[in-house]
Amino acid sequence: MLRHTLMAALIATAGAMLAAPHAVRAQEQDSTAALAQSAAKPPKVKHDPNAISSDEIDGVRAQLSNAYQLVQRLRPRWLRDRGADELLPVAAVGQDGRPTTKPAPPARARVFVDGSEFGDLNSMKDIDIHQVGELRYIDARAATTRYGAGYPGGIIWITTRH
Repeated sequence: MLRHTLMAALIATAGAMLAAPHAVRAQEQDSTAALAQSAAKPPKVKHDPNAISSDEIDGVRAQLSNAYQLVQRLRPRWLRDRGADELLPVAAVGQDGRPTTKPAPPARARVFVDGSEFGDLNSMKDIDIHQVGELRYIDARAATTRYGAGYPGGIIWITTRH
């Protein structure tokens, strides 16, 4: 009985030793394949959150038809309302006649095309994607500094292709 147990242990050890080179080789192949796969993936490009470049536009131009869809796909945060938590309160008169402040109403970005005011966000639906060269979001503070009051939601600046 002891003899059979020793013999079985010896056979198992020998089998493991013979299989080990194959296991090491398989691990090396897996590591090489993983390295090749990671090298094949293009590096993740970090995009400017306040701009959409012509290269980004070219990447989606065939799938979209207008500037609104472009912003909706690539920078949807530009389309959201800027709420009371982001804007200064508005002075008002309460029901009792005393001055009070109330939260500012939600504000949306305005659209400029090639330096001229074009309209609200929905006006971008009228701009064919093939005309768009690049877009830039200008926050409310910078818009107020450049253009004066009236842009609490910021500006989406569109430069067309010439």
